[in-house]
Amino acid sequence: MTDNVVIIGGGIAGLSLAYHLHQLNIPYELYEKEERVGGINRSEVIAGCIFDYAPRLFLLKDQYATDLTVELLGENVHFLPFGDWSYHRKYNVYTRLPFQKHMYGIPLHAVVRNLFGFLGTKLPNGKEPESYQDWLYQNLGKPVADMIIAQESKKWKHDPVTMDYRWAPARVPIPAFKEMLRGALTNTKHERNFGYTITGGIEALMKAFASRLHESRIHVGATLTSIDTTERRIRFNNGDTASYQKLVSTMPLPILIERLTGVPEEIRETATQLKYISLKIAAIVVNRDDVSEKNFIYVHDPEYIFHRVSIMSNLSDEIAPPGRSALVVEITYIDEPPLEDSALLQRVIHDLIDMQLLRKDDEILGMEMMHLPIAYPMPTPDRIDSVEKIRQYLESNDIYLLGRFGEWEYVNMHDIIPRARDLSVRLEQIYELPA
Repeated sequence: MTDNVVIIGGGIAGLSLAYHLHQLNIPYELYEKEERVGGINRSEVIAGCIFDYAPRLFLLKDQYATDLTVELLGENVHFLPFGDWSYHRKYNVYTRLPFQKHMYGIPLHAVVRNLFGFLGTKLPNGKEPESYQDWLYQNLGKPVADMIIAQESKKWKHDPVTMDYRWAPARVPIPAFKEMLRGALTNTKHERNFGYTITGGIEALMKAFASRLHESRIHVGATLTSIDTTERRIRFNNGDTASYQKLVSTMPLPILIERLTGVPEEIRETATQLKYISLKIAAIVVNRDDVSEKNFIYVHDPEYIFHRVSIMSNLSDEIAPPGRSALVVEITYIDEPPLEDSALLQRVIHDLIDMQLLRKDDEILGMEMMHLPIAYPMPTPDRIDSVEKIRQYLESNDIYLLGRFGEWEYVNMHDIIPRARDLSVRLEQIYELPA
């Protein structure tokens, strides 16, 4: 039917948009390529434990998103103090995150160097940052910035000198000097909480969204193969077709452009410049429940193949059976994984033992590799301008973008839910009601 809004992708962006359109009584159809909705916010059961495709948390940064999440989940949500840490192999110590506010634990000489470096940033230089590295140097000082750069280089697989800085102010906190000093001299606790489901992993929220929608309007196992913008017709690999009045895409933007017919060469070329990093996720079940009291551990040392370890079983008693720990270990890569899966899992175990998170005699009850081929859009210097050029072209053809992959922006759930609300209102204003 041509009077529908068609949504491509059934992750948090697609589901939350469908929810808001449903509230406005605007007809929609949602198509998801997997056999169940959730996108990167799905959960899997391995050796009796629940694993997310890397932890997906409710960060409580947007009151509307927080309130809606609590409403949808009801009693299936609780709130925990942040337990995120950075491991420093050189000193064999952990510091709380963000490191620039929690340096307690590293040697005093390093603390003094970092504080003096930060004080140097208070001298105005009047220069616009030229890169993410430049932004870190200007705002945190070189000693602190270099420690953060080590972590960021490992995660992004790019030198921060080649990365745009405009995404950083929203994600990298800049403390006041008194905050930095207090966090360097005292073991200050984390000041904020996060939310997580009690049972079902993060996919429970996806199911809660879906439960508020018309089941007949959600189509799974449908991979988009082409979009004819002239006929406003979409084709899927299972033989289904759909026509639309307005189309909202949450799928990866470069792939969307590949599937469109009649796209100007300039737009196609611009889309090929959009870069991303991929993610391998090792899900490990250990036969003891005291691996670590920490929730999330960031690892910047190049000796270790992963950049983050999350103790999923610390997020809820329902994640793992009694006496077991569930660990999620993340390895980013570009183009090709560093090792074949079985070898990569063995390397992960080796590195976890070296970090003293695991013991040599630990019994591993389950170990599997999960995969996100597209995990993070890269903040390249030309990303913002490229996406805007593509967005203008698409909207001229009644195609709108939403979500981390649709908008090609490193955003989280607390960003996406209010954006879905705002887009639904915008669509309501321009939607042509059927006669």
